[in-house]
Amino acid sequence: MIKVFFPRGGGGNWLSNLIWHLEAANFSIPHVNVVFDGQPRCSIPFSHSFEVPDSTAGNQIVQDKLSDRNVMFSCRYLFNHYLNNAVKVKYYIHGIHAMPIQQQLFELSNGFKYYLTNEIYKKYYCNVINLDYALIFQNPEQFADVLLEFLDSTGIAYTKNKLYVLNSMANYRNTCANPSDQVDNWHSMLWLGACHAITILDQLPIEVISPDADLTTIAHVLQPHAKHYRQRISPLMFKWSDEYNK
Repeated sequence: MIKVFFPRGGGGNWLSNLIWHLEAANFSIPHVNVVFDGQPRCSIPFSHSFEVPDSTAGNQIVQDKLSDRNVMFSCRYLFNHYLNNAVKVKYYIHGIHAMPIQQQLFELSNGFKYYLTNEIYKKYYCNVINLDYALIFQNPEQFADVLLEFLDSTGIAYTKNKLYVLNSMANYRNTCANPSDQVDNWHSMLWLGACHAITILDQLPIEVISPDADLTTIAHVLQPHAKHYRQRISPLMFKWSDEYNK
């Protein structure tokens, strides 16, 4: 049986629910805040090929992805992986907003460091991609065509409705963080966490961040390396097309 694999926080529950709507000929748009967990799922199994529950090596579970019948729904841009996991998993599901600011910073930083340094993660999620996640934000028409072609190849019974696919993508985009809104945003914990990860990996000198540090203090500590952060992170992200970047 064909399976679809996707990274944690990377839209798999949304896509499964979208396909379910096509299978059921139900063209309503679900109303969700941030995640599509708990929404009806389609007949095609969706799973993580590489599970990272808390970004520690002991919790890595690599699923079998050797079969030609398996499909990867992902993108190669690690900053976008980081943002999705931070917004949808760390904050919305795990509730790290309740942590002190310094602990939030370290939680986000450790997550981004993990993506940047774990070669197995990159091998499974950033290499051979069949359904390109980036197209949802850059070329929805193309993503819709690729998705419908994929569904045709599976042989499942569904109603082909490209307009619904496009409307579903628009709904999904509203639940995601636009990476362009994060770059150089010193009021965003997401940006500060990414910058701190680069600080550690590249061994940049900074002042000690105390346990009682607030967001403004952390931003002040990191800002001297602002140009370095932009240069390092820019190749790791895709931008949304101008149509959705307003």
